[in-house]
Amino acid sequence: MTHRPARATAVAIAAVATACLAPSAARALDYGDILGNWCSATARLEFSRDTMGVLLFSDKSHSSARVTRYEFVGSLVTVYWMKDGSQTSSDFGEFSADHRTMFLQPHDNVPRREYHRC
Repeated sequence: MTHRPARATAVAIAAVATACLAPSAARALDYGDILGNWCSATARLEFSRDTMGVLLFSDKSHSSARVTRYEFVGSLVTVYWMKDGSQTSSDFGEFSADHRTMFLQPHDNVPRREYHRC
């Protein structure tokens, strides 16, 4: 008497379970991941296709800058925007699996800062 069918069934079940539990491939970031409102402990960022607004909670001041373009590379979104007549940029990455949390990436005098959908 052979146990081949039982073993084959066990192998098939193990393969299906492994496939179901394996992490899925990360999808590419796009506009839907960055556009909208994002809050930190101190401010709200408001992204549209052509504008980036900043509302500071401390004094309720609001400013906006023209966005010249968004660049989506891997798990990073670079926002290119105008500041005092010159183009500058900010990088956002470390998106959570549900894309409801992201981090401003540190650069020059800018610290790493967490933002969440608000």
